[in-house]
Amino acid sequence: MKIPLKTDSQQIQMTMLPQEIEVWYVLPALRCQMAKSFLEQGLSQKQTARTLGITEAAVSQYVHSKRAQNVEFSDAFKAKIKAACSGVSLGKQTAYDAVQYLVRDFKESKQLCDLHHSLEGVPLDCDSCMEKTG
Repeated sequence: MKIPLKTDSQQIQMTMLPQEIEVWYVLPALRCQMAKSFLEQGLSQKQTARTLGITEAAVSQYVHSKRAQNVEFSDAFKAKIKAACSGVSLGKQTAYDAVQYLVRDFKESKQLCDLHHSLEGVPLDCDSCMEKTG
């Protein structure tokens, strides 16, 4: 999504920041996969919603593919999601910790960059979100 900003007589086109990609695309898709994983493990929609800190309606929409269908994770990343959900179910970690781990892994493996490139046409040599700052 390009956002036009006007400064005096100039118009500047900005692309979405990597953090916006995470919020608008990655987190919903991650919650969707996690909800499906918890349901496959036998949790009810109510338990799944409580575990993820979302509404039962959101769980239902994830299950019925009415929400978060813009991102398709790789099979390897889906396996990581299932493993993280198993860890949550077994009490080894919280859902919050699992989400943090998965988002960090998604970013560090440059999958976030790949998604950003596909959504925005960011130059292929861009690695701004991978650079360490200050």
